[in-house]
Amino acid sequence: MVASVLTMHFSLAFLLTVLTAAQCKLIKLSCDEIRQLVDGHNVRRMRIANGTLSGYPGATDMKFMVSLTYTELAHKAELWAERNVFKHNPNRTINSKRFETGENIYMYQTTARRASFSMEMALKSWWDEYKDWKYGPMTEEDFAEGSEDIGHFTQMAWADSSYLGCGLFVSRTQDKRSTKFFIVCNYGPGGNIIGSSPYRAGEPTKRLYCVTGNCGRPYGHRC
Repeated sequence: MVASVLTMHFSLAFLLTVLTAAQCKLIKLSCDEIRQLVDGHNVRRMRIANGTLSGYPGATDMKFMVSLTYTELAHKAELWAERNVFKHNPNRTINSKRFETGENIYMYQTTARRASFSMEMALKSWWDEYKDWKYGPMTEEDFAEGSEDIGHFTQMAWADSSYLGCGLFVSRTQDKRSTKFFIVCNYGPGGNIIGSSPYRAGEPTKRLYCVTGNCGRPYGHRC
């Protein structure tokens, strides 16, 4: 089954998550924020599929990504976000054992009195790593200490990763002068497998492939 990606006029006028300085909690993502995350991935994945990402071949097997909000994938992301420590979760399992997970993390800190954060900030930071990588099989050197960060991009671009679940935690620093936003996104099945390429290179296509059965409702049943 193949799902055509409709022309998504993906506006950069993103809704902001805005919080007062007193708040410090796990933020339940709104439907608008979930749409930003899902569409932000699929629009970028389409750039690979159709061969328009500079320096990268087209993809013949890029999957359409859908949200698994309110499920174990998102719950895992939320639990890790609540730890509020900027490092990756070494645990790649979920209770159902349906797949191993991948993970992207992003932390933003601001001293603005009325702090704000948009999903696009994380998406852009992750995706821009494409400038520091050349397409091919993943190697140990790609993740060696001192090398450029590229794993967030390659996870976003991993063709077989068709499910997404994210969590956002907001906190104040100990001196109460800054607000921190920590977003964690989990992917299933996970990517960044050593020896494998993120996707199968070939003739560019204008489609992303639906393998989940949920492509008609990519933001989850509540959205």
